Amino acid sequence: MLGLNADSTKKLKNEYESELFKKNKPSTFLDAEGSMFAGFILGVTELGHLKVLLEDEIIKVYNLKEITLLY
Repeated sequence: MLGLNADSTKKLKNEYESELFKKNKPSTFLDAEGSMFAGFILGVTELGHLKVLLEDEIIKVYNLKEITLLY
């Protein structure tokens, strides 16, 4: 069985985040209600949710398929 310790988990998360498309770049998103908004992809949480910095300096966390990146 493969076990991950804290150091290897952190390394894996850092490697994953380094490959995120448009990370730390201004981006436009579409939410589930059809509203467009702007933000910056910051990374992911320990549970794999996407962290986005919104225009009003609030960090919001989104689950899979809750938002769509427009490009």
